[in-house]
Amino acid sequence: TTDAIALITKQLKVNAERALTLLSDLYENSYISYPRTENRMFKENFPHKEILNKLQKHKPYNPFYTQIKEVTQVRTNGRKQGTEDHDPIHPTGEIPTLSSKITTLHIKCWTFVARWYIGMFMDDLIQQRGEVSLKIKDEPFSQKYQNTLSLGWCEAMFWKKPRETPSFTFHEGQIVQVRNTRQETFKTKPPNRWSDSTLIRRLEVLKIGTKSSRPDVIKKLVLRNYITRQGTSYESTLTGQSIISIFDSVWPDLVTPKFTRQVELRMDEVAKQKSSYSQMLEKIRKEYISLHQHLLTRLPDLQNLLQEAFSNQALSKPSVTRKKKASSSESSYPCPVCKTGRLVERTNSKTGSRFFGCSQFPKCTFTNPSVKRKDNTFSPLMYK
Repeated sequence: TTDAIALITKQLKVNAERALTLLSDLYENSYISYPRTENRMFKENFPHKEILNKLQKHKPYNPFYTQIKEVTQVRTNGRKQGTEDHDPIHPTGEIPTLSSKITTLHIKCWTFVARWYIGMFMDDLIQQRGEVSLKIKDEPFSQKYQNTLSLGWCEAMFWKKPRETPSFTFHEGQIVQVRNTRQETFKTKPPNRWSDSTLIRRLEVLKIGTKSSRPDVIKKLVLRNYITRQGTSYESTLTGQSIISIFDSVWPDLVTPKFTRQVELRMDEVAKQKSSYSQMLEKIRKEYISLHQHLLTRLPDLQNLLQEAFSNQALSKPSVTRKKKASSSESSYPCPVCKTGRLVERTNSKTGSRFFGCSQFPKCTFTNPSVKRKDNTFSPLMYK
């Protein structure tokens, strides 16, 4: 599941929740197997030949079958994870077509599952790699290179095609002519921002959540305004940064995966029969009580820090946005009900949708949908 979600989010530019939904829809329509599994190993008597024969009816995949010699042994059968009852995600052999339930996006998602599966039976990827070392005067230089002799399974898994670099045919001791030299200046670049793909994989490594709940974890972080999605990557918000900073100073174990990780690892030990359920539960119970007692001793400090942060309205981008809008006459919309308040933009914590509400809430509960104007700003629908 983790590999499938990571691949689909990266290739189709959708979020993790959408990727899991696409897989679930394909399963419910009998195009792929059960999509919630961490097992990477097929059973010995798995009907690979039957599935491949069905997939061969899909003409775009016909060239791949010339490389399939036999199907009794999968290229990389992996190793079984825990006590999974389900096989790895694979196509059933049925070819999806557009319908009221299956969209173009569903078919693209199925394509990655099918191509991955077929690629497991194809020929090897064969590459030639090398490195050239030379000297210009007394300065040593080196250049690595690689070129592909046979794509093999990469023809099906096109997203895994290796990068090509120029190859060299020098021999040891050869003298070559320097055509030109240039000096380049580089600046240190920050690491790439987290994407759905990297977040899902990281959550798996840290043992946070399950294969099915990890996309929902990311969704909740967005809805609570701890992170925001910009294109295909995520940025932490002022709210998220402040919450972490506050809890780290009061209850550091809460903002690290330490406790959750230990719970998951101990549950895995029970699944693998290395520990009993009662022993696991007692250990977790003692640790939880200890953490809770520590929190109670620091609760006044925590409450004061949170109250101070929220009273300063410094926690969230929406707060900053509302403050900026209130300062301009363009965004000072009077409340039509109480006549004294102003309409400020807010976000629904459950759906993530924007709306305008009265600044006198809870005294005044008037709300109005938010609409986008031509200048890319937002205004209440009644003032459009």
